[in-house]
Amino acid sequence: MPADALCLAIETSNPSAQTGASGEVALARCPDWADPVAPIVTLSCASLSPTARHDDALAPAIDRLFRDASLRPTDLTRIAVSIGPGGFSALRIATAAAKMIAEATGARCVGVPSALVAAGAEGLPPRFVVLLASKGESAWATTFGSDGAEVGTLMEPADLAIVHRAAPLGALVGDEHIPPGFRAWAQTSRVPIAPIVLTAGALLRASRGMPESGPDDLSPLYPREPEAVRKWRELGRSKR
Repeated sequence: MPADALCLAIETSNPSAQTGASGEVALARCPDWADPVAPIVTLSCASLSPTARHDDALAPAIDRLFRDASLRPTDLTRIAVSIGPGGFSALRIATAAAKMIAEATGARCVGVPSALVAAGAEGLPPRFVVLLASKGESAWATTFGSDGAEVGTLMEPADLAIVHRAAPLGALVGDEHIPPGFRAWAQTSRVPIAPIVLTAGALLRASRGMPESGPDDLSPLYPREPEAVRKWRELGRSKR
């Protein structure tokens, strides 16, 4: 990869998690994206309006980035995308846009789990759990500690209690949709809940050192079968 390679970051995975914006995009350069601690220089950054549809707002926002930085899409060598879990449509739109741009420019793709982006926020304790894709009394939970991140998995409050007993947690990180059972457990266990923060800058930092792929290998991370797929499957079964 050439020196100071140009990267586009797309963080629109959880539109309802942020106040005042439904995501961010950014352009940045780095002397070595394979180095997890290499310095990053952000050239341009833009927020998506909280009231705009992502399929209407994402492409114009990316276009503004290149105009503001006086660059062209063909200058890209890399596209980092926050792949979820998160909003079903938001993830599809983000990954589809990245695939299209990569196909047109030859840029490589980097899919970054959104929990890794959230873990880059300032002020988090040494050990914590990021909760995403809450539904009912379960959520996609990723545990972070001094030795890095564990593989994300669906958890209920009882599962979180087991994690906490094994090694005490300093915080839960999540949005306003954290299930009531998790909130009750956190209050009883005296574990604070920290607001989730997802930014394009944190995505860029998390993407360093991660494997790159072609656009065909980029896909969203869905913890459950999408609701539309479930309904379609059930509809098909009912017609047999």
